[in-house]
Amino acid sequence: EIVSINDVPDGRFPGHLPEPTEETLKDLQRLVVELGADFGAGFDGDGDRVVFVDDLGRIIPGDITLAIYVKHLDKRGKVVYDVSSSSALREIILEKGCEPVEMRVGRAFLLNAVRELNAVIGGEKSNHFYFPEIWGFDDAVYATIRMAEIVVRAGKKLSKLVDEIPKYPSIPIRTFECPDELKGRVVEEIARYYREKGLKVSTIDGVKAYFDDGWILVRQSNTMPQVKMTAEARTEKRLSEIVGEAEDMIRETIRRLSRGA
Repeated sequence: EIVSINDVPDGRFPGHLPEPTEETLKDLQRLVVELGADFGAGFDGDGDRVVFVDDLGRIIPGDITLAIYVKHLDKRGKVVYDVSSSSALREIILEKGCEPVEMRVGRAFLLNAVRELNAVIGGEKSNHFYFPEIWGFDDAVYATIRMAEIVVRAGKKLSKLVDEIPKYPSIPIRTFECPDELKGRVVEEIARYYREKGLKVSTIDGVKAYFDDGWILVRQSNTMPQVKMTAEARTEKRLSEIVGEAEDMIRETIRRLSRGA
């Protein structure tokens, strides 16, 4: 049985903007709980993204959704995901016997990688999910059908499937104002800083430095005079240490380069 809301096409968007966010999904969360639904699915305006709500009314992050898909795959192969995804996703990919392939953020990069690498699935934290059986495309309706299939086959509540995925402390994206002409240099300086500390560094998309117990990602905005940062760690204390160090370094680097610009 399917119960739909805000399903009458209307370009004025009388219900809310066609963007599945914490604010716009509140009605869906409430209805899932009130109706005792197995789960809810919130689509974006053009139907290529879907955000799932579990039976407890919790919004599921995109990287955790992808981890659920991976955990219930019927075959092995490459799994493509973006650099901002949780380490828990990589762990699930490896546990499944699949090969993790980390890519830069962006639909075009992920979609092309899924096709070119013949990946078994791909996905982004932004809730695009790419399926090779539909030519690598991201389709919200198909993604919802796949999730329903997983819930039925597993014989478990979606909330139980979510809770089987490890959760690590993380921060949402933080932004730092930075002149456009300095953004690239700031990111380069940060990459050099972490390399000199002996850390593994990836420059697939900005700079991502890997600690034994976490990571930090710093990228330049493609559209705004900003540098962006996000991070994850195994404990809240460690996350605070990683973030505090990075914030100080980013601000100081921007100040120093601005004085010399």
